[in-house]
Formats: sequence, C-alpha cells, structure tokens
Amino acid sequence: LLGLIITDQSNMRYGWFMVEIKLSFILLPLVFLTSYSFSKHQLDMVLKSFLLGSVLSGTYHLVKVVIEVNTENLSAHHLFGKYFTAPLHLGYYAHYLVFAFLISYSFLIQTKSKTYQILYGTSLALLPVFIFFTTSKAGIIGFFVVLTGILIHWIKSKSSRKKILWSVSTLAIVMLALQLTYNSKTALRFRTAYNSLVHTEISPSSSASSQARLYAWKTALSLFQNNIITGVGTGNLKTYTLNHYQQNGYIGVLKHKLNAHNQFFQTAAATGFVGLIMLLIIFWFILNYSVKYKSILLLGFGTIMFLFAFTESIFERQSGIIFFTFFALLISQLKISKNDSILTTPN
Repeated sequence: LLGLIITDQSNMRYGWFMVEIKLSFILLPLVFLTSYSFSKHQLDMVLKSFLLGSVLSGTYHLVKVVIEVNTENLSAHHLFGKYFTAPLHLGYYAHYLVFAFLISYSFLIQTKSKTYQILYGTSLALLPVFIFFTTSKAGIIGFFVVLTGILIHWIKSKSSRKKILWSVSTLAIVMLALQLTYNSKTALRFRTAYNSLVHTEISPSSSASSQARLYAWKTALSLFQNNIITGVGTGNLKTYTLNHYQQNGYIGVLKHKLNAHNQFFQTAAATGFVGLIMLLIIFWFILNYSVKYKSILLLGFGTIMFLFAFTESIFERQSGIIFFTFFALLISQLKISKNDSILTTPN
C-alpha cells in the first residue's frame, strides 16, 4: 500500500491490482485474530484434508497422463513436467506435494494406530513419486532438503517407525538414481540448466528458464540499486521491468514478460529496502516461532517456502500467497497446547 504513493498515475490500475492479489496478507490474519483458537481436532482435520487432497490429486494426474500417453501414442517424456501437472504450475504444485510429505511424517511419528501408520507410510511412499513426475528442479531440491531434515530428526528421536522411514528413504534414493539417469526427463532439466549456465554463452535472447532468470534477477537488482529505500513503486514495477528488458536487449525475458522470479528481488525492486526487511521479518518470525515451540512442521514449511522464494516470485500469485499465509497462520496455533499437539516433537 505504501508503494502506491510513489506509483505513477498511469500505473495505478496495475498497482491496485497487485494490492488486490495480496489482500490475503491482511484478510486471513484478521480472520484468525477474530476467531476462537483452533482445537487439536480441527488442526488435524485441516492438515489431513490437505494431505488426502494431495495424494488423490497426484494419483489423478498420474492416471490422466498415463492414459493420454497410451491413447495418443505419445513419447514417455509426456508423462512428466507440465504434462503431468497441467493445468497447475509445476513449481507450485511440487511444493504443495513436498509440504504434504512433511505432514505425513509429522502424523506418522505420533500415531499409535497400525492402520494409520500404514496409511501415512503409503502417502510417504507415493508423494515422492508425484514430486519427481513434476520435474520441478526447485521442488526436487526442496524435497531432499526436507528429507534430510526428517532423517536427522528421526535419528535423534529414535522413532519406533524405523522400518517405514527406512523404506521411504531407500525408495527416495532409488527414485533419485532412476530420475537422474542420463535419458530421464528430470536429468535433462538439471543438465540443461547446468549447461546453459556453465558451458553455453549466456545470451540475452535466450528463453531457457535458467538463463532467463539471470536476466530477470539482473533487472530487478538494477531497479533496486537505483531506488534502494522505496523501490520503484507497487504499480510501476511491471512497466519499469519491461522497459529495462527492452532498453538492454533482453529479448528472451521480454518475450515472456517475466517478473523477477525471485521474491526477495521482486520485493526489493518494488518496495525497496523497507519492503525487503518486512519480507525477511516474516521468515524470521516463522523460524523463531518454530524453534520456540519445537514445531518441525512449521520449521519445514518455512524452509520450503524460503527456498522456493529464491526461484519464484511466490507472492505475485494467489497460488503462492494464500497457500503461504493460510498455513503459516494455521500451524502457528501452537500456543493452544505446547506439549500436546500434532505439530510438536514427541515428549
């Protein structure tokens, strides 16, 4: 809202549009503040619903794309990436699945029911499959960061579910090996990104995702350096970004009208140092809160979104804003019961 003050009159319509998109940052906290505290059962049901929805969604996408490949005689590469996640954005969808994987673990280590142990163990096995089918580089990296954290926590807690966790870990490693074989779609995406940055001349006309991001980041940093305190303004950012692309001959990013594809650069360019500090405070609060209440779920969620913010402008889409704000607020309801919650570590 403060960024509208320095927005040019010709760009006010876009400025208000950006405010409209980000209204969840105000509305959802108001809903939580004016509501009664959530009970443990309510928290359980929301998280279980998201977990169930993620597993069913991944299953649906997998069945759908397999049928399409078989009926239309398409190549095996059509099983992966945007074909698998359509119509959803593959990066955002991958991170939803990574968060669902974390939820599965948080429930598994606390349930004593054999039936639920099997169900959560099954979801832990299925979700990595769906994550790899998205071929999202950021999503796969985020998954292994979360998996590493889970394994460390599991070793420290001496969990009795060793067989399930060991099986899931083995499955994940085997899948990674298969996915990173030379001809796999996932390996191709990582290899293409590496080659485009290391072995190929970085061209302003390139539309390759990794090279294009470099020019988008360079533009956002340039705008921030020239307007360090206030940024260019909420409504001006898109116009100024496209003008910078055009003036510097960044044909690849101009063609697709890309934003910064990095939330920290995006915020800094639009609202300057003030906005960037506010953004960092949000993530600091999540880290501080998760440590204070020993919440592996909140810590994992914050880590997932923090890493994702380096490759996408996650607060420029409803699919990022609502997801982040809702679950950050929901999981933060730890003050209800510090010692009796599905969100805290055992004992």
